[in-house]
Amino acid sequence: MQASNLNKREQVTRAMEEEVRLGIQQGLDGFFADFHSHPKSAGGVKWFTEKSFMLRDAAHRVDPNFKILPCIYSSTKTLGAKGGADIGMSPEKYANSEIIKRIAKHPAALRLPDGKLVISMWFSEKHSPGWWKKVLEQMKKNGYPAVLVAHFNTKGQLQAFKDAKVCYGMAQWGCRHVCDYSWGKLGRKYTDLVIYPVSSQDVRSRGCSLWEAEGSGLLRNLWTLARRDNADWVFMDTWSDYTETPMAPSTYIGFVPFDLNAYYSQWFKTGKQPEIVRDRLYYFY
Repeated sequence: MQASNLNKREQVTRAMEEEVRLGIQQGLDGFFADFHSHPKSAGGVKWFTEKSFMLRDAAHRVDPNFKILPCIYSSTKTLGAKGGADIGMSPEKYANSEIIKRIAKHPAALRLPDGKLVISMWFSEKHSPGWWKKVLEQMKKNGYPAVLVAHFNTKGQLQAFKDAKVCYGMAQWGCRHVCDYSWGKLGRKYTDLVIYPVSSQDVRSRGCSLWEAEGSGLLRNLWTLARRDNADWVFMDTWSDYTETPMAPSTYIGFVPFDLNAYYSQWFKTGKQPEIVRDRLYYFY
């Protein structure tokens, strides 16, 4: 069937099937995808959220073992790294979202062996540990028990989240320049599941800012530190956010980050450095 005979949703889903195949070839076990818990408009965030559901459909079609970890925004404009967003939305309203109910029913959703749904949200500390605890309690009442993988943008609330026993695991957005970034050692004090950030660069078309990545130095350094610090998981930030740090192959980016990530992800997962069987020259600008 030609694409012209497909509706828009099916065209997007089939394109995302190729994204999933590329991710699998790179060594990924899944994507974490953004959803909005209460999208209001017909366009904008509502279409954005629907595309994340299409990605789930695509993942399940290509490989049922390739999972999607939902990062579900609370749709509040109130910020603050100490639970400031609690004022903007009740945990019950968040947990009762129709979007979350749809997520919980989808077969591509990442789950633990006991069946619990795994959820996350970037800048998790904008809500307090108590707020998250109520979210998980309400989700359990609703019939879809879940665990939280917190994705922090700061480090000031790590102890509070540990004390509340609300996290299954912890991730950190991380650095965007070459340094001895020791999130693995720090995170191990607060959680049994440490998730390391890996990124190739951070050059933002919105805001006109950048951090010096030193060619491939940032990417190679973060993978090396993830191994050194015995990280349990790796989050590759990001696959397709073209306003920040995309690593998906494209006519603009090419396949250089893809090839390097495939090499280092195999090394990370097996503990053995892959054998280099042919020469290849990579250049960064």
